[in-house]
Amino acid sequence: AVVLNFWATWCAPCVKEMPTLDALQAQFGDKGIQVLAISQDREGALVAKPFKDKNGWNSLALYTEAAGKFQRDADLNGLPTTIILNKAGQEVGRVEGEVNWTSPEVEQKLLAIAQIAMMRQGRFADIDSQHTGTRIIKHKDGHLIGATRAIRMPRRWPGSGPIRCSD
Repeated sequence: AVVLNFWATWCAPCVKEMPTLDALQAQFGDKGIQVLAISQDREGALVAKPFKDKNGWNSLALYTEAAGKFQRDADLNGLPTTIILNKAGQEVGRVEGEVNWTSPEVEQKLLAIAQIAMMRQGRFADIDSQHTGTRIIKHKDGHLIGATRAIRMPRRWPGSGPIRCSD
């Protein structure tokens, strides 16, 4: 499962939930759950990286997308918003607002999604792979190029772009 989180340094609920996303990645990153936290700060890594470092979120890589195109293409209504993708790149869940990602209920649901994917593929989720012709997230030269969602409102995200990895 991919936990795709959109956040910003100026968003109080985002800042409150980030330690739980960091803990989720630390605890379950090797169990088929990958957390991608994408900063929507207009200043990009210039603001987000020092903020991330100051707060000690060491398990999360820093991704930024200052233009907000990916946010618009994903039909986000506000921050924080988290989209859960299964191994096939389908949106299987969406949460608008703050979540405690280390609560037992949330962890159980995420692990169930990851286990289904692992059983079908015989291995852990890999966000950089292509599955049945559908790319979850294409990683090239440190840029995330796009994603596909299929459950709630079937359509392709047109690639937006570029989301930069700053770590």
